[in-house]
Amino acid sequence: MRHNFLYHFLCNKSNFVCAFKIFWFIISISGAFMILTPYIIPAPIIYRILPECEWKRLYGRPCITCGMSHGFYSISKGDFSKAYEFNKGSLYLFSLLLLNEIYFLIYLLIFIKRKVILCKLQA
Repeated sequence: MRHNFLYHFLCNKSNFVCAFKIFWFIISISGAFMILTPYIIPAPIIYRILPECEWKRLYGRPCITCGMSHGFYSISKGDFSKAYEFNKGSLYLFSLLLLNEIYFLIYLLIFIKRKVILCKLQA
């Protein structure tokens, strides 16, 4: 009996979908912040705020995300070759975040439009 309850609770589609949407919302807000920050805050302030890479400090080698902040800033200025030099993954991650933001905004607009239509139908 207990196994069935846990199984149904974990496999309940609405709970999973709800959890996924919450996670996606958090990722989308974080992604929007990462994309918009270089446009809003000047580079010297960004570089002063960001901490030194712990991996690089401890082991003397760059981690997989080293140079990502500089890369994002270069992308925001339109210098894609410099962004690639800072971190090869910065272009890919920026593109993925941008696509996610576009899809999230489309989803949000469709959701709002449906709610408005439902409110008009109920009135």
